[in-house]
Amino acid sequence: MAFLSIFFLIIGVIALTWLIIHVEKGMRYSRKKAFISASVAAIMFGFGLHFLMMIFGT
Repeated sequence: MAFLSIFFLIIGVIALTWLIIHVEKGMRYSRKKAFISASVAAIMFGFGLHFLMMIFGT
């Protein structure tokens, strides 16, 4: 269970990093890609925190 939480948190960080780099470049800013990466990051962080809470019994 701990592996899943760490996995989802890392995937969330990668998605947020991709979003930041994509927006910072700004040459070919795509609202669709930014929305998708923000959504994926939110979902992955949610799963990661959910599994962490399950580990600690809260």
